[in-house]
Amino acid sequence: MALTTLSQILPPHNHLALFLPDPDGDVRGVFQGDPNVVYQLWGANDIPNWTLVQTVTAGPTGLVSFGESGVGGMPRRFYQIRLAPVN
Repeated sequence: MALTTLSQILPPHNHLALFLPDPDGDVRGVFQGDPNVVYQLWGANDIPNWTLVQTVTAGPTGLVSFGESGVGGMPRRFYQIRLAPVN
């Protein structure tokens, strides 16, 4: 599976540190965001059709762990991190 990451939706100080598939076909990642901020992980097999995969809250250090299961059989998968909407 080829992975492509898109992070331009976030401010430039946010960095994707790790985003890799594991042998079971799951994708795991770690992202350095801002402390206690809520983020959304979006995934797509083709760019115009994004689906919400997970919503996560950064810890006190800003570190965010996220993942998606069962995507190992896909020829490619695109991801983006977005700030969650504020209610």
